[in-house]
Amino acid sequence: MEDWQKYKRSSKVVWTTDGQFPSIEPHTKVKHQLLESYLSDWVATITGNCRFGAQQVTLVDGFCGGGIYRDGNSTWEGSPIRIIRAIESGWKSVQERKPYQKLDIAYLFVDRRKEHTDCLKQQIRDHGYGHLLDSGIIQVKSGHFEDHLGECLQWIKSRGGYSFFFLDPFGSVDLPGMSKAILSLGRSEVLLNHMQNDAFVRPIVQAFKNGRGESYLRQYNLGEAYSFCADYDNLPNLQRQTLSQNAALELYRKQSNPRFAWTFAFMKNRDTVYYYLIHLSNQPTAVSVMRRNLWLYNNLDYQFHYGVFGLGYRTIEDFSSNLKLLDINTRNNQACRDRLTEQLDRFLHKTNNLAFKQIYEGTVDFHPATREDCMSVIHQGMLDGLWEIERDGKYIGSSQLTNRDIVRPSKTQQLVLLPDYASGRISPKRQVGSRSSVAQMKPSHFGQMNILETDI
Repeated sequence: MEDWQKYKRSSKVVWTTDGQFPSIEPHTKVKHQLLESYLSDWVATITGNCRFGAQQVTLVDGFCGGGIYRDGNSTWEGSPIRIIRAIESGWKSVQERKPYQKLDIAYLFVDRRKEHTDCLKQQIRDHGYGHLLDSGIIQVKSGHFEDHLGECLQWIKSRGGYSFFFLDPFGSVDLPGMSKAILSLGRSEVLLNHMQNDAFVRPIVQAFKNGRGESYLRQYNLGEAYSFCADYDNLPNLQRQTLSQNAALELYRKQSNPRFAWTFAFMKNRDTVYYYLIHLSNQPTAVSVMRRNLWLYNNLDYQFHYGVFGLGYRTIEDFSSNLKLLDINTRNNQACRDRLTEQLDRFLHKTNNLAFKQIYEGTVDFHPATREDCMSVIHQGMLDGLWEIERDGKYIGSSQLTNRDIVRPSKTQQLVLLPDYASGRISPKRQVGSRSSVAQMKPSHFGQMNILETDI
């Protein structure tokens, strides 16, 4: 059984059964809402997208806390309660359509302090889930998650099915190493809290100032990803943020070996990332479902932040009074469509004939679009004369695409150089088509299309 590296970590955050709870921060509330929204969507997707969907799902919260926070004069449910509620909600929506479907659900919640797990058990009962504790569907364990992970992985292997891990620790842990082991299960994914500033950049910068930066990187197996910290104080802030995001993704892509990785930034202020939520997965449909939920909570301006912060959240109090969230959503919507059209056109002119499944999986790490978004933009490009769509040897104009539909550059239109397309210098015929098409677009995020096949 593998031993994952343990780091020294301490926290003043305490939960007790006699009412001692930590206060909730605005960014933590959004993180919890995103988690709950995604898991409800996730379980509905893996169990409801075919006649007989998943039959086993396992949910693990490795650093679960006590399940409750203070929120002013009220309280706020923590991640374990929200995980349970999300799964029950998503599964209920499937049962209403498929009453014959059965699902074996199991939960594991781990925290290193017994007073925290005692508080969580009390909260589980107070929220009406005590029967799940009594039946063993919910397991709550005390101790370091690193010490429980090996047994947990064996348990999930014996259960089979799909699994989801939420890893949100206080302080530093070996998240890349543990994530690699989790992803090796196959149908498993990880949503983790990467404390970019406090657990990585700040201590690494200090180590370089003390003359031991290189040994620090070797000690914690960080490779070259964070070597830029040697000159951190001399870098412009925008470059710091770009290098930091690239370093975080490089760390997990190399050490955890996921097929897909994506970040969601929580901003410390309008220019600095406090931490990233990072989603690691091997399933393209999981990526699309997560993207759909990330967009619900994104309030960063895509045109300014994308490529530096990606999608993310900044507390409303940090916004200028004249910056309206509705304006951001409108700009983001159009900016994403334009950027995705350019990226797909480059990709298709390099590769020519590809099935939609290959197109989405081949480009998904370079844009924030969901699977549905990509389908919508491809259909729009077909209407504008950029691309052709072929199914079973016949050209189609349907808005419903399948994984096997072939997409290629149009043979009937002059090829458009991307800088010209991006700046609007395109042929009058296409300009007319583009205007008429855009006029038909719905104001909501990307217009939804039906997915006939999934990869889950």
